[in-house]
Amino acid sequence: MKLLLKCLRVVAGIFLIAWGLIGIIVPLVPGGMWMVLLGLAVLSIDIPFVKRWEVIINDYLKRKLPKFYPRFIAPMDRFKKRLVDKIRKLEKRPRK
Repeated sequence: MKLLLKCLRVVAGIFLIAWGLIGIIVPLVPGGMWMVLLGLAVLSIDIPFVKRWEVIINDYLKRKLPKFYPRFIAPMDRFKKRLVDKIRKLEKRPRK
């Protein structure tokens, strides 16, 4: 079960990053930078070296876009913390 959840998170993270990049390049496709950041957040749960990328990108955006950081990036960090907590609770739950 844990392996299945991990695989689903990795696939979802890759999909979010890919769709976000397509959304940045092609304006008609819904998506954009927020999907890339969300995909990195989901991938960083299971893949440790992606966490480094996420921290680098967040720090860069914090420095370059100080007006937009609290509105767009900070909610993503809160979402990631809630997501990680829920995943840990699910993994600790005993099987039936």
